Amino acid sequence: MSIDGLQKLVQTLDKETMMNCQCVRLLTEEYLTYTGRASPELIQAASIHDVGKMYVSSKILKKESGLCASEMEMVRLHPYMGWLAAKEHGVSDEVAEIVLYHHGRFPLHLREIPKGTEKIFDKARVLYTFDAFHAMTSDRCYRKAMEPRLALEIMNEECHEQMTFDGNALEFLIRRSCL
Repeated sequence: MSIDGLQKLVQTLDKETMMNCQCVRLLTEEYLTYTGRASPELIQAASIHDVGKMYVSSKILKKESGLCASEMEMVRLHPYMGWLAAKEHGVSDEVAEIVLYHHGRFPLHLREIPKGTEKIFDKARVLYTFDAFHAMTSDRCYRKAMEPRLALEIMNEECHEQMTFDGNALEFLIRRSCL
């Protein structure tokens, strides 16, 4: 199986996960067009970034109340599981690593981003920005969607305080939302 096979697999996942991957891919494509850049790897990663959720119980994904610590840990593992699935199915290392880091985190044992992987982390932060925005502005089984203006205010504040989101991708979302 290749990237096409994983994209088809994402289509079989729960509706929320499938829609999230589609919307994040569309935002990524818009952003790349807006910036005049090309990155087929980033688009591919966006289309499968949540494939690791196939290893998370639907009882956890559809739970309407808060998650306990072990359930939250299962959800937090989905980027790693997605990376494993991508590697297993012959997806390029770059795409697999973007999937691995799509929540803006890199391995805790590292004090800094390893030399030569800066571009991977930069691309993953773009994906994380769009994934977070879509998650915040979508209805979930445990909460209602947030207004885009409020989501962007929260994200902008966090971006300046913690440097988690990609500033250019965030600026694109602000301009796109006419805020």
